[in-house]
Amino acid sequence: VGHVSNVPADQKAGHVGNVPHDAIDSKLWTDLVNERRAFGERRSKTTAGFRWFVEFTDTVPAGLLTKSGDWFATDNFSQTSAAGEFAVSPVGSNVLTTILPRSRNTHSISNKHGGTLRSPNFTLDMKFISVLAGGTNNARVRLVIENFVADGVLFTQVMPLLNEPRLRWITLAVREAWAGRRAYLEIIPRDEMPYPGKHPDARILNTDGRSGVAVRAVAFHDQSGAPELSSPVPDELWQAEPNWPALVTKVTALAGDAINAWADERCTDEQARFVDELLRSGVLLNEAPADHELTRLLTRYRDLEIQIPVPTRIGGVTDEQGFDEHLFPRGNHRRAGATVPRRYLEVLAAEPATATSKPPLPRGEGGRRPGEGVGTIDALTSQDSRIEKAALESLGIEVHPRSGSLTLALSQRERGPDGGTHGSGRRELAEAVVDPRNPLTARVMVNRLWQHVFGVGLVKSVDNFGALGEQPSHPELLDWLAAEFVESGWSIKHMLRLMLTSRTFQLSTEAFPAARERDPNNRLLSHASVRRLEAESLRDSLLFVAGRLDRTQGGLGVPLPLRTGFKDFENPLSGPPDGNGRRSIYLEARRNYPQQLLIAFDQPKPVLTVGERNVTNVPAQSLALLNDAFVGAQSGLLAERIRSQPTPEARLQALWLILFSRPATDAEVARNIAFLKSQAALLEIDGDRWQTDQYLWHDFAHALINTKEFLYLR
Repeated sequence: VGHVSNVPADQKAGHVGNVPHDAIDSKLWTDLVNERRAFGERRSKTTAGFRWFVEFTDTVPAGLLTKSGDWFATDNFSQTSAAGEFAVSPVGSNVLTTILPRSRNTHSISNKHGGTLRSPNFTLDMKFISVLAGGTNNARVRLVIENFVADGVLFTQVMPLLNEPRLRWITLAVREAWAGRRAYLEIIPRDEMPYPGKHPDARILNTDGRSGVAVRAVAFHDQSGAPELSSPVPDELWQAEPNWPALVTKVTALAGDAINAWADERCTDEQARFVDELLRSGVLLNEAPADHELTRLLTRYRDLEIQIPVPTRIGGVTDEQGFDEHLFPRGNHRRAGATVPRRYLEVLAAEPATATSKPPLPRGEGGRRPGEGVGTIDALTSQDSRIEKAALESLGIEVHPRSGSLTLALSQRERGPDGGTHGSGRRELAEAVVDPRNPLTARVMVNRLWQHVFGVGLVKSVDNFGALGEQPSHPELLDWLAAEFVESGWSIKHMLRLMLTSRTFQLSTEAFPAARERDPNNRLLSHASVRRLEAESLRDSLLFVAGRLDRTQGGLGVPLPLRTGFKDFENPLSGPPDGNGRRSIYLEARRNYPQQLLIAFDQPKPVLTVGERNVTNVPAQSLALLNDAFVGAQSGLLAERIRSQPTPEARLQALWLILFSRPATDAEVARNIAFLKSQAALLEIDGDRWQTDQYLWHDFAHALINTKEFLYLR
């Protein structure tokens, strides 16, 4: 615009032949006008082929113009911004990132701010879904089908990444196999993605928290091609005379009107898009001059913005739109049966649950279920049990006077006018599960804690408290522990402290002959049971005796070492053999990359939930301890730890204290000194060199690690 005055004076006026210098080629101008008119007519004709699902144009906080129910918004998504809302660039020479028309966006103040925008559920009865959106740093538009949150090859086409702040149409193709299914849309910045995808090394994940996203509209259609955006250049421009001075005057006037309206916060959507286009095309300066007040404001903004903390995000579930699910006969998802209203679980009720029923505890054979107290309350009290009728009733558990059986009364939340709950029912189910009046949850939990402390649960079938499960060995104790757990505020720490400081836990593994004869499986706990270390405890013990155990808490998972030659199309980063000394709880758990040492010692595969681990005794375990490189390396470090001891006898005592937490007896010292000498002779180690030979002591430490006393708790 400003370069017109630089045209040489002899070219501003006059003619070349019969064509004025200021005139625009008539054919070019006619073509541009006709193209603009044809574009408008084409948009008008194709509009009928689109079903508009939502247009975010209502800036009143309580209002949201949608064609299909309420959307669910959090944080900065909760209100539609006015036309002309802009985002300041946090770095670089540019002042602004974008100027937006009315839309929902997260980054108008800072792209560290997050938020989620989720549509109501809809049925996939269209071939395409087009979303008018823009975003930065891998923001996302996601089509979530049947609540299946996933990422990868199968869903890439419906979860595109957004790296252009300008609003543009993004089209998602709906596969034929998805037709008729329930789905919803979600628009989120990068770090709101609940599943970050597969990454060989979690340390390379971006942690700056910077990502923004904006959305204006959503349309459904069966024809290919998204709705066409109107040109950001105003229609009035094409009403100018077909000569350069008139065109320059018109552009200047339109730009001035749009800029002034934007500055006064009264611009229209079209004017906001026009100003944004002027910035992007370089007609308007998007940099602050060094000596300008704008530079000071920009610096001040960036100084404040950089102090905004990156939020810590934790995966969770929001209760947004409730719906009843179909019954799938025999688990076949392709044959949906009748719709089943949301309600309490019938399997936990003696009678079918209804909207207002108070489900009692289920009964097993003889009116009692596994894990439930035996006999009546009076009988329990007479047996000096600490459970009393008043204590049970204070928890909301009804005690029937004749049978002494227990009934759970669960309240139901107020239901909506359609007979269903206001939400999905998850909250109601969760409240029922942790209701202090529900003895099932407390019994199951304390039984699992007991299993971890003592090796076997009071109810041995920890995953089955039903009629086919095993009966409890100490039903009164189980009930008391359940009541204590609830009264302590569901404190796991309190219960573990209670069990670990009990006399039962401090019993010796030595059993009286009469006890072994009457109770060979030690279900009555007359003595402590001998138990092998679990896989993770064994690995941590090896690190501990080697002096390598890192007790640091928290942090990223440590990558696992990959077997040599083990390749696939998405190899993770191979980690150090000893996991940097970190405890086993901090090792990455990758389904396709199991740790062979841990698997050999019955670590469950990370596929299914396992309440009770298998405990096997197979040759592969001994072979793993003999041949595993990690075990060999820790044995060498253990031998190095005792190397500074002055005599072989002192080294043996140090080994016994480290490995077995007791001093070696005189007989053990004498026997092992003789063994070391015999090994030295076999290895042709001359004279007294066996006393300091590191390889000999390495092998000896390795052998001690394979002993039952190290592998088992006594």
